[in-house]
Amino acid sequence: MKFNEFPFLRYFAFLALGIIAYPNIHFFNSNELLWVVLLLLLIYLAASQGLLSKKAFKNQWVFPFLAYVLLVISGYYLALQADERNGQDHLSHFQDVEAYMAVVLETDQEKANSIANKVAVRKVKTPKGYFDAKGKVIIYHQKDAALHIGDVLWVDGSPDRLSPPSNPEEFDYRGFLANKQIYHSQYVGKRLEVLGSVNERPIYSWISEIRNNAMLMIDRSIEDGKASQVLKAFLLGEKQDLDEELSEAYVKAGTMHVLAVSGLHVGMIYGFFFLFFKPMQSSRGKRLVILSIIVLLIWGYALLTGLSPSVKRAASMFTILSFAQVMSRSPSIINSLALSAVVLLVIQPFIIYEVGFQLSYAAVLGIVVLQPRIRRLWLPKNKLLYYLWEISSVSIAAQVATFPISAYYFHVFPNYGLLANLWAIPGAFLIMTLGLPYLLLVVFGISFPLLTKVLEGVVKLLNYLIFSVQELPFAQTEGIYISLVGMLLFWIGVVCVFYVYEFRRKTYVFVFLGLCFLGIVLHHSNWIYNTQRDELYIYCLNKGVAIGYFSKGDYYKFNWDLSKSEQAFKVDPHRESLASQRFYELKSQKTAGGRLVYLPNGEALFVNKDYLDLGAVSTKELSYFDKENWRVLAHRDSLRLGDKAYKIILSSGN
Repeated sequence: MKFNEFPFLRYFAFLALGIIAYPNIHFFNSNELLWVVLLLLLIYLAASQGLLSKKAFKNQWVFPFLAYVLLVISGYYLALQADERNGQDHLSHFQDVEAYMAVVLETDQEKANSIANKVAVRKVKTPKGYFDAKGKVIIYHQKDAALHIGDVLWVDGSPDRLSPPSNPEEFDYRGFLANKQIYHSQYVGKRLEVLGSVNERPIYSWISEIRNNAMLMIDRSIEDGKASQVLKAFLLGEKQDLDEELSEAYVKAGTMHVLAVSGLHVGMIYGFFFLFFKPMQSSRGKRLVILSIIVLLIWGYALLTGLSPSVKRAASMFTILSFAQVMSRSPSIINSLALSAVVLLVIQPFIIYEVGFQLSYAAVLGIVVLQPRIRRLWLPKNKLLYYLWEISSVSIAAQVATFPISAYYFHVFPNYGLLANLWAIPGAFLIMTLGLPYLLLVVFGISFPLLTKVLEGVVKLLNYLIFSVQELPFAQTEGIYISLVGMLLFWIGVVCVFYVYEFRRKTYVFVFLGLCFLGIVLHHSNWIYNTQRDELYIYCLNKGVAIGYFSKGDYYKFNWDLSKSEQAFKVDPHRESLASQRFYELKSQKTAGGRLVYLPNGEALFVNKDYLDLGAVSTKELSYFDKENWRVLAHRDSLRLGDKAYKIILSSGN
């Protein structure tokens, strides 16, 4: 297998490069860039004609070079066009908004103290009058009656721009929503009025109604609460109802992927109909009809599950694979996979930033490329062992391909994932086999008690096994941090091992050893840098106090009235990112009006709920955290808590 056999992989890579470059490069507007694309296209066509007409064309490198440049710029242009903020009528361009009219895009989502809905703005009211406007807003309200897709709202007040992370390594919720073209949110309480309703997306509204009715029927027919939650996730991709205990169990067991409707589920549907109708044994015309019906069924199911990135990826891939099979009986799966990714990027460029998109493509690519090679390492003669090894090789291939992404975003690794997947994958297949007929009956309002009981029993058994794995000692390794460079080195290393195995070339052995050496150098450089740091961190919180002191590779912490949620989302990510092997508690003493916190270097801080006294601390440099960067601040003797996160480099450090 050679890389040049899969042209769509190259097309995807360069198109993605242009999309990723968009946030950092702003040289052209939309019209100028379009002319650049057209000009390059003309030059490209001229170069191709030169190659075709002259066998001895000397500058043959011009042809591929222009092609790749054109792909990069096309990716940039797609991102430019997809960014709604570039429109003059976008909400971000209006000042002093007093109220606005919007249409509900998603049904109610229960939050801790409110209900959330995504809405699309249609008009805004300002002191200068009423104007047409566009933009999406997440509103949080306490309205008694439920809101439905298509409801037209009049909302008082002005939407707020989403805030950047207030602490280092904190989850970037603003960036997460920006990739979905959402830049504003607003807590409206009861300050909204339903004016009426519209049906702008009739198919989506119809599917949403079917989906909601199906979830209601599942809740009514499945008695066990946890089984009901898992079944809705399996069949409908609805994970909002998963309680924390259940979600954590599947994450720790390394089987959360079976709850995310993805290629596994769509592939089962595809495989079932493919096996039943056997289109490859038919003529081309009949094959086209059968595969078209299968594709329609796949997209119908994709709509029913909410069109998550993994479902769109799987549906797109199987659609392209199906029509490729019309032309050929053995099309390239890798090319089909890459082409589906290209199609999705053209339709929705910013999908490339979604973790689900990255994980799903990495997992499928790993299974397609690595699994056959891993399976050939051992060929047991016993049928049961062969079956177990087959499943294990799939799990190993997927974990190898997705490990750097999981470590980069989630910093955890399920130690028993291989064991848990031995029954999670067959369990998922059995649930889908029973669940699809059950779902079809539910949609049409038909009750089949025996099927319902059997399906509930299978889900309960799977839940029991997953919880059993989750309760094993050392079920999960936490605090795994990998940089973007480390992620790339890991994947290049996997490619080198693959080529050594496939082609037996020594060159790739030396490249792999060089990568290992580079990784060790980077790791030790980081370790040496950490042993020289002497820094004090004060975190930005809504309530309570959190202080960290990082010195010579050790981390000392102080928490005061810190809630678990704020610690988990605002403080712990940075503490764990420092990769310290030793964590200690800072000693403190209660004093009048606050607490005195003692640092290991002999200095002390006076802290209360409102401010921190730096008078007794030898400050070398003071910085505050602003939009993912530390900015130097003029020296001061006290800091107000809750406004910003601060970093203090102590003069006692190196």
